Amino acid sequence: MKKLAHLSFDDVFSSIYWLYINRPTSIFDMVFYGTLRRLHLDYGAVFSLYAFLGSKVFSIEMIPDEYCHEFYEASEWLRFGYHADTPGKPILDYDISAFKNSLLLFDRAMCRLTPANRICKCTRLHDWSASSEQIAVMKSLGATSLLCRDNEGLSYDLTPDECVILNTAGFYEKNNMGYRRTDIRFDNCKNINTLLAPVIETDKEEIVLFGHEQWFSNSIDAIEGSIAQLYKNEYAFFAE
Repeated sequence: MKKLAHLSFDDVFSSIYWLYINRPTSIFDMVFYGTLRRLHLDYGAVFSLYAFLGSKVFSIEMIPDEYCHEFYEASEWLRFGYHADTPGKPILDYDISAFKNSLLLFDRAMCRLTPANRICKCTRLHDWSASSEQIAVMKSLGATSLLCRDNEGLSYDLTPDECVILNTAGFYEKNNMGYRRTDIRFDNCKNINTLLAPVIETDKEEIVLFGHEQWFSNSIDAIEGSIAQLYKNEYAFFAE
């Protein structure tokens, strides 16, 4: 049985804006992208970055051209997926037309950074929020699965009973869309082994781990510690 681990970061936006303002020589001069590259080189880790599209003031469409080739060349192990327009507007507040337009704008912006077939088809929406109608739009544009909460709360359009099944089995399918439970949260974790070891001991076939960009610097030890443990236990890292 092949064991898999999925690593992702939510709320990705600040690092892209920092590139726009500060213009470093390379994206890998930054702690965020530089650390991810090191973990990829050391352990074969691959990452999904769930990003905000942005606003009229600044959007990811405005990433300077000089960095696009680095993202493109790294796209096999560093992938982007849609998270939301902005953190301030709930996805449920968008009508279907506006939501579809947001998804299309995101994909258009990403095509400067990655081949179209490497934009994430498995994503985690902001606040685990979307209606059945919005999820159907995502599916029509190629999405295959949604990453759900790391706690007992409701995710997306799942009912309480469906969430119980998800949390027990780790996976649930509804209307041909997959729903994956998130197992581990990196953010500000002081002892990652306490959380991860029991999951690894169950020989779980797929483990989903995540954190947030804004807490990345405070979580590097937890992130590297978990990746090292997964590597030692022969988990393969994947993004899709």
